[in-house]
Amino acid sequence: MKTEVVHCMKDEYDVYIGRRNFKAGLPESPFANRSNGDFENYFCKKLRDEPGFAARVMNLHGKRLGCWCKGTHADFSHCHGHVVAKWADLIFDQWQKLSSDKEAMRKWINEVA
Repeated sequence: MKTEVVHCMKDEYDVYIGRRNFKAGLPESPFANRSNGDFENYFCKKLRDEPGFAARVMNLHGKRLGCWCKGTHADFSHCHGHVVAKWADLIFDQWQKLSSDKEAMRKWINEVA
């Protein structure tokens, strides 16, 4: 089961991962792109530095993530949602391999993120 990114206004989704949108009544997500450029590095820093963030990301595994990017950019592959989805799947898979060992998981995140 892979995590998927969809357009938040055109498709059904489980979790909204975008910025606040007053018009649509959507609150800011903790996974919103506030990087001003390189979201992958911004996101990895949050994984390393914010306690509990990796667990919140892992809980997105297998869900449909709603974002504004799909269908609005010529190259949807640059959507920050793909970074979130990738890490949700990676963290979930590693958590399964490490038999839920929090210390080993923290070490792995610090090494790969």
